[in-house]
Amino acid sequence: MTASSRDPHRLLSGLHKGGVSLDLSTLDVCFLAALHLRADQDGLASFEEELVFDVFEQVCDLVEPGIESSRKRATHIPS
Repeated sequence: MTASSRDPHRLLSGLHKGGVSLDLSTLDVCFLAALHLRADQDGLASFEEELVFDVFEQVCDLVEPGIESSRKRATHIPS
């Protein structure tokens, strides 16, 4: 990684100029918030795959009860 690629001003400017966007559903946002809360609660810097699936299933049960194939869908959530 070069020094210029670590410069937050250049990174943000490039994202802005490129019109980069991210479209998240309510489920996506809740999942990311749950991961953040779990990391904060348990002092985690990274997640084991099984924990990610467990958190996603818990969020699905809360936000979209009855969702089918939540494990398969978990592989399509941004993280």
